[in-house]
Amino acid sequence: MKQRMRLAGDAVIGMREEQQDSFGTGLARLADGREAPLVVIADGMGGHAGGAVASTLAIEYFLATAESGQCADYAETLRQALLAANRAIAARVEQDPHLDGMGCTIVALVVDERVLWMISVGDSLLLRVNAVGLERLNADHSMAGLGGAAAELGLGQHLLRSALTGRTIALIDEGRFSRDADTRYLLATDGILTLEPTTILEVLDRHAAAEPIDQARALLAAVTAVGRPDQDNCTVIVFRTPPARPRRFSATRIALGLIFVALGISAATLAWLYGVRGTDAPHESASAPQRAMAPEAATGSGSRRDGYRADPISTQGNGPAREQHPVASTAAGRGSARSGNGQGMTLPYLETPQATETPAATATGGAATPPTPTPTPTPTSTAAATLNPPPATASGTATTAAPANNPVAARPTRHRS
Repeated sequence: MKQRMRLAGDAVIGMREEQQDSFGTGLARLADGREAPLVVIADGMGGHAGGAVASTLAIEYFLATAESGQCADYAETLRQALLAANRAIAARVEQDPHLDGMGCTIVALVVDERVLWMISVGDSLLLRVNAVGLERLNADHSMAGLGGAAAELGLGQHLLRSALTGRTIALIDEGRFSRDADTRYLLATDGILTLEPTTILEVLDRHAAAEPIDQARALLAAVTAVGRPDQDNCTVIVFRTPPARPRRFSATRIALGLIFVALGISAATLAWLYGVRGTDAPHESASAPQRAMAPEAATGSGSRRDGYRADPISTQGNGPAREQHPVASTAAGRGSARSGNGQGMTLPYLETPQATETPAATATGGAATPPTPTPTPTPTSTAAATLNPPPATASGTATTAAPANNPVAARPTRHRS
């Protein structure tokens, strides 16, 4: 449920003969159907009757254009509404030439759910009241806005550098601000400048609990109480954004949250159990019949490791990670099968020839007799046993050397003659 924004305004004529200020409220509509509260205020100028006509036309056409729903966003809505108001003044001057020279200032604000959209021309004010103090949110297009430069040039502080006159608009101030919760905003014509900022804050503090209309009237009463003989028209609009609402969680949201938590816990438990099974799964014993082989054949082309072939090794598949062949890893020049750019890299497989035992025939020409195992002579060093096998003896005993590229040391065998 949307919270209602409290808004109200009022005006006093001051010491002038005519009220030339105008203000209005409405809804700014977008092409997609969205809408937001809109408030606009105008301060007329240009002689007797001319100022009132200009401000009235500006408010009328501004609101009508903003409510037409022709634009895609609020910034463009405000811009088109401003141009429409300026064209309306130009059309009236063309119809009634004696109104030439009339015009008005204008400041408008769209109060969206999270953002405030502003546009202004002239010296009317948009103020924000918060814990920091009184802050002006729009630019001052009068000579007073130039500060000391206007005084040095001897220019009047209330002369305008930009206004809606039906001609090209010299200066336009546009902006957007975050919408603060429980914050008061003021739109006012320059007649409010009779009061010092500290006085404005004091009046608002005294009436902090009052309705916006009472706060606006309290400020106007303070302006009148000053008693300036040249007091200008003064219009004040006060609105307050609602306080931030505490987040409410319905029973449905709570139930959905608990379901998601339960699903997450279940998924984590299943993943953990799967990991435990994968880690604790029994491996085939190296002594199983189908795995029985001589140590020197363990690295041959027919070897299998953990149920996967060792040739060729590749990390591009989706199966479990494969054990790397020690020679292949060295040949690849990397300790990992993953290249530096994140792509899979296939390592070459190098076969290692196996040492073989060939039984020799007897000297008498009979059938070959099975060799009788004898204790292996102990070489003086491993390198000597591998690289320099002993020569054949007179009794016919020979030693078959392992190929040089076999990492397994040569295994001496003895044959009986």
